[in-house]
Formats: sequence, structure tokens, C-alpha cells
Amino acid sequence: MFVNLKNKMKCQRGFTLIELLVVIAIIGVLAAIAVPKYVNSIASANTAKVQADLSAIDTASQLFMSNSGGAVPANIAALVPTYLAVAPTPPTGNYIIGGATKNAAIAYGINGDGRGIATIGNSTYTADTFH
Repeated sequence: MFVNLKNKMKCQRGFTLIELLVVIAIIGVLAAIAVPKYVNSIASANTAKVQADLSAIDTASQLFMSNSGGAVPANIAALVPTYLAVAPTPPTGNYIIGGATKNAAIAYGINGDGRGIATIGNSTYTADTFH
């Protein structure tokens, strides 16, 4: 019985070092392709959320102005809860603007025309220009 067990142990073979290195290299190549795609998809989703938030603010502001005889809402809080269920909050993380991926704080507001705006540093964007 012990002789039979010794023979079985001698016949068993594991993976060679080359086989393991090839598998690790393949996993590395797949990760190098997948990670940037994942990061870019998050930035695209954040960009779409900002555009959707600004469009919602625009719509709520237009309703406010039509119900108040053309008066522009002072801020987003003036639209809640009658015209917006909750005040939208900007996403955190990367977003794409002007073809470049950026990561900076975004603040929402309303301009003098009643349009929803996103302020990033010294730049201001509307739903039409944030892309």
C-alpha cells in the first residue's frame, strides 16, 4: 500500500513556472485593459448625472417662473419640495468636460435667467454646455 502511494506521488505534477508566468501575464494584460475602461465609465456616469441634475433644475425653475409671474427663484432651495422632491447633489469623483477627465468640486445654483448652473472653480456651465 505504501509503495502504491509513493508511485502516485511521483506521477503527480504541478504547474511549471513558465505556465504560471504566462497566466499571470495574461491576467495583467486583461487588468490593464479593464481598469481604464472602468474608470472612464464612472466619469461618463458622473457627467450624465450632472447633465440630468441641471436639466431637472431648469425644468423646476421654468415651472417656478411660470407660476410666479416670471420671478426667478433665488436658489435651488426655493424649488424644494414644490418643484423638486429634493435638492440634487453633485457627484464626487471624476467627470468629463471638454473632452478631458477632471476631478474638482461642483456646486449647483441658478443664474439670472433661471437656468441651472454647475460652478467648477471659476467656470460656470449649463446643461447645454456641460459635456
